[in-house]
Amino acid sequence: MKATMKLKIWGFTQLAIAVLLIILGSTVFRDISWDGITWKPNFALFVPGMFLAVLSLPIIVSGFNPQIVKFGSKLQSEVIDYAGEDMRQAISKSAHTVIPAVTPSIKQALSEIKNEKTKDEDDSIEEELIEAKKLLDDHLISEDEYKQMRKSILGIKS
Repeated sequence: MKATMKLKIWGFTQLAIAVLLIILGSTVFRDISWDGITWKPNFALFVPGMFLAVLSLPIIVSGFNPQIVKFGSKLQSEVIDYAGEDMRQAISKSAHTVIPAVTPSIKQALSEIKNEKTKDEDDSIEEELIEAKKLLDDHLISEDEYKQMRKSILGIKS
């Protein structure tokens, strides 16, 4: 038997005993020494019954925990399905709001990084052109092949 089933049985049994004690303490064994107008339960039965009733509720909820979690995940899935596009738009808007608010120092760092990339790209283009010229000078490629390589490196379309 699964632990959750044991918790359910324990919790509902405890709740049944609690209800029985509350009923017995408030009706059958009540204190009738008072006048007929007021109600005075037998506290020796009523108080333990209330205590057991309150204590049984978390036990019962613990027994139903897998079902509660499953229901919660289904509910969350439906909410995401229903409001998914709205959530994506909200996230997109917040990104567009935050990006312009970037501090100037971060913007400066970003521009420096971009400048370094273009500088590195320029260096690599220069190195490739030197390599192509060296291949031509060593007679490993023809003049036409050199011109074609040069156009390719510089990104010139024929």
